[in-house]
Amino acid sequence: MSFTNYGSYSGKKLDKNRKIFYFSGGMYLCSRNLKPGLNWLYVYPFRAFYEYTGGANAKDLNGMSVIYDDSDGETTGIEDLLTRPNLAVQAGNGSITFAATVDSKVNIYTVTGTLVNNVNIKAGNTETINVPAGMYVVNGVKIIVK
Repeated sequence: MSFTNYGSYSGKKLDKNRKIFYFSGGMYLCSRNLKPGLNWLYVYPFRAFYEYTGGANAKDLNGMSVIYDDSDGETTGIEDLLTRPNLAVQAGNGSITFAATVDSKVNIYTVTGTLVNNVNIKAGNTETINVPAGMYVVNGVKIIVK
């Protein structure tokens, strides 16, 4: 497979059917794994993403992680991940949607540290909460709601 690196300086809306990897939740995820009904992947400003192509009979990747050698921080390989993330978070217009593959507790805070909501999501369920536009911290990760 061949990977091409791209960047977003002002944010980009990308067709989810392209073979795109983006960084979320501590790993690289494939745009093709977005929940059904979402046709676009939004890459936030100042973020990198990768598009991949494969030769004939190449299998599609679900995810990947970049492996670093602890001694000098150099990249030593890329592993194929066949698992889906435990919790997918999608910021929308005035809402945040969560999809869980395992039972999950989600804490949503403002950037000033005020608890906005906490949600318990059962495995296999999807929950959407409505919030005003702004920046939030969801389980330690910043997201922007328009």
